Amino acid sequence: MNNFQQEITQYTTIYDLEERKIRVYHYQNFDTFIELDLTQELKKGEHKLIIPELFPKNTKGHQYYQMYNDADAVVKHYESLWENGTNIKDDKAKKVLEQRITHAITYIATDWAYTKKNNEGAIKIYKLIIKLFPENQDAKKILEKFLETQGKD
Repeated sequence: MNNFQQEITQYTTIYDLEERKIRVYHYQNFDTFIELDLTQELKKGEHKLIIPELFPKNTKGHQYYQMYNDADAVVKHYESLWENGTNIKDDKAKKVLEQRITHAITYIATDWAYTKKNNEGAIKIYKLIIKLFPENQDAKKILEKFLETQGKD
């Protein structure tokens, strides 16, 4: 399985439809998995599972899940990631890292704003893009638009 992994995946799933089993791997850890019995899950009727909470708390994936759900931890994580990235000498590689971080932070902030409905956390995370990349005009526009829709300044 490690030979097929992508750079970033939250979950990898393998479906055995004959046995009606779903095996779920979390955050590129192919040593630990959970197996869901599709027949049993369907008998429960409509319900939700929070997949990271099904895994041991000491896994990398669960730790990421905890960080993702704490706005201050998200800010600290991406500040650290960029701080380490500023040592990159190759300008093209540094720009790629900036784009990836900006994309990730934007995605997380948008999730906090519209899925979690946590505006305070969303604003804190949106502001991080501007803090890390003050020349990023798109980030400023996204934050301004979000603040306008929230009636905050």
